[in-house]
Amino acid sequence: MWNLTPPDFESQFKHWYWGATHSRLKHVAKTAKTLKRHLGGIVNAVLHGITNAVTEGLNSKIEANKRNACGFRIKQNFQIAIVFHCCKLDMMPKPLASP
Repeated sequence: MWNLTPPDFESQFKHWYWGATHSRLKHVAKTAKTLKRHLGGIVNAVLHGITNAVTEGLNSKIEANKRNACGFRIKQNFQIAIVFHCCKLDMMPKPLASP
């Protein structure tokens, strides 16, 4: 289904949706209704190949950093920790150039 063009994809989805909602399986019907609600976003993601995966990954790193720190007293320290862990900074000192 993911390799289809938008009109074909939508017609195939409608066919699958009808079968899923008439299957008498509550979980399948609920999933089908959720997918139908988000169908526009799904079609856009398939067409353009753009997701928010990078943003979600970065947010996950920030939340893990916050949990591991058990709270920061100063907001600036939290910001520094985010930059340190998420921006892949090279913290190794550079050797001084000899004259």
